Amino acid sequence: INYPPPDNDFLWYDGHPGYDYSVGDGGLVQATADGKLYKAKKDSVNGGGWIKYHTFYIDHENGYSSWYLHCKNLEPAIESEIEQNGFASVYKGQVIAATGNKGVKGYHLHFEVRKGGYDHENVIDPYKEGLWE
Repeated sequence: INYPPPDNDFLWYDGHPGYDYSVGDGGLVQATADGKLYKAKKDSVNGGGWIKYHTFYIDHENGYSSWYLHCKNLEPAIESEIEQNGFASVYKGQVIAATGNKGVKGYHLHFEVRKGGYDHENVIDPYKEGLWE
């Protein structure tokens, strides 16, 4: 499905938003900011969820959430906390997962930031918004 691009065409390539970062198999993924990490039951932007695309997200509890796709493993302590609480508390820079999806583009991490909701119109460019230096 192709969706109309928002103001930033760079975020919307190949019919989906976000960034694809090339990484090796087992590359480590860090949390972009503090928050609560959840396995996605579904994803209104990319389809699927944890079962299909190994999608999880961090609710940063300030209106923003960061979404991660194609990670084969969450860290064991995070998995354990999710089993107990339904989520895991994470902090900025914490290693949270390892990558492991080899597709047409090779091993990669798909990453998005959403503001104020979870749908297509909520995907934003975190660099343009100045969320990271």
